[in-house]
Amino acid sequence: MKRLLRFCLIAWLAAAGAARADLVLSRSHTWDLGSHGWTNEFGYTSLERELAGGNPDGWLEITFPVTAVPEIFEFEWYDVVHVSPDNLLITPTTEMGIKFDFLAQTRLPQDMQLQFHAQSGNIWGYNLTSQVTQTQSWTRVGADLRYSDGWGGLPGFDDTLDQFVSDLASLDWIGVYIWRDEASQETYGIDNFHFVIPEPEEYAMLAMALITSVLALRKRQTPIYAEASVG
Repeated sequence: MKRLLRFCLIAWLAAAGAARADLVLSRSHTWDLGSHGWTNEFGYTSLERELAGGNPDGWLEITFPVTAVPEIFEFEWYDVVHVSPDNLLITPTTEMGIKFDFLAQTRLPQDMQLQFHAQSGNIWGYNLTSQVTQTQSWTRVGADLRYSDGWGGLPGFDDTLDQFVSDLASLDWIGVYIWRDEASQETYGIDNFHFVIPEPEEYAMLAMALITSVLALRKRQTPIYAEASVG
């Protein structure tokens, strides 16, 4: 019985460990050894690969310069920094998620989204603004690639589940949309961008089911002794 309990404990601890850590599926962009082919969509930002200060070393620095353009005209107030999924060595599916570390140097972004652009011309976005709550420190953010989790299409097309799945299978790029907060220079950063399996807690559920089955089998095999009657 002790051996069985020891086995159950090990299985539970292993499953719990898997539930706390995402399973990384793709090449992780860390900017330690290269720029990974990231670019900006509108040219309103400058991108620089930094070799120190990331989480832990290299990172992508995204800088909005000082602008005299009023926010109401929008130009120079936003940009999308993105990369081809080929550079991540993966074809995304709805069973995956995306995680990365984000840095706001002096001010939080007014708006921030995870976005992808499909070969159909459609652009999908997932709002990350509420996940970034502090400046001058790295924050882990991300989203699962599930339509039901809150992904929305930019106006102009029928943003259905079928369209989402179709567009996800034919990506041109995936990246981060940032709307700056003020007209002054603002700097942001991205590090450790990668695809993951977002629900490893399923392994914990499987392990617990296994433990329950083993315990039930053990109980059935335990002999039951009837008390002898005294005549």
